[in-house]
Amino acid sequence: VRGATDAGSVATWTASGLLGVHNGSIGASGGSGGSCIVGGTLIDGSQPINFSDCAGLAISQPAIAGKNWIKCTTDVANLQFRVGLDGAVTGASFTSPAADYAEWFEGLEPLPVGGCVVIGDGGLIRLYDSRYDRLDDIMGVVRPRKTRDCLIGNAAEHNWAGMYLKDEFGDPVYENWTDPADGSVHRVLAVNPAYEASLPYLPRSARPEWNLIGLLGQVPILNGQPQNPRWRAMRPISDHVTLVYIR
Repeated sequence: VRGATDAGSVATWTASGLLGVHNGSIGASGGSGGSCIVGGTLIDGSQPINFSDCAGLAISQPAIAGKNWIKCTTDVANLQFRVGLDGAVTGASFTSPAADYAEWFEGLEPLPVGGCVVIGDGGLIRLYDSRYDRLDDIMGVVRPRKTRDCLIGNAAEHNWAGMYLKDEFGDPVYENWTDPADGSVHRVLAVNPAYEASLPYLPRSARPEWNLIGLLGQVPILNGQPQNPRWRAMRPISDHVTLVYIR
């Protein structure tokens, strides 16, 4: 992987695990053993950004509580951004050209893009039906599977959603794990006994029964669709699609 500007190469990460920055002083190597970013400085034109306290850019690491893949701070040790081993990403702010929030919902079949949906029996989504549903039952609009929404929730793209144990409110369950290398004990996410690592996994975005639903923000909708009274039409996008603000 190589990052570049008009002036030339800025950073590279090779398949062997070597990470190098050509306009700064950060570097790490380790090949198949997994690299660690250990102290380095990049200059963004206004202030230095320090990369430190990383567990490593390895293929696999236990989800140790409080440890990070990446941690970025300013020169006054003010934490700006981090990616934890448990998958949590924390930053000061996030900017995106996309304008809506969406979530994956399970249904019985793939639904047409731009259609309005309600929650049906068993919590499964379906298209609005005036014979059974009220307009204020409409909760969102079907989005394209490959769309770039500002934020997508309820996704399980990398692993089975039940891979790690959680309580009834979704709070993760932890257990102690002993590092065989040095005998140190760490608090890690508890793996679900029902999880089978050998089984192939198909992400929700590739399953026909799962649909991406726009729930909030500016969302295109097919003309002629019934709408929740709270929504507001903004402008036509084409002869058959209108941009609607969902609130």
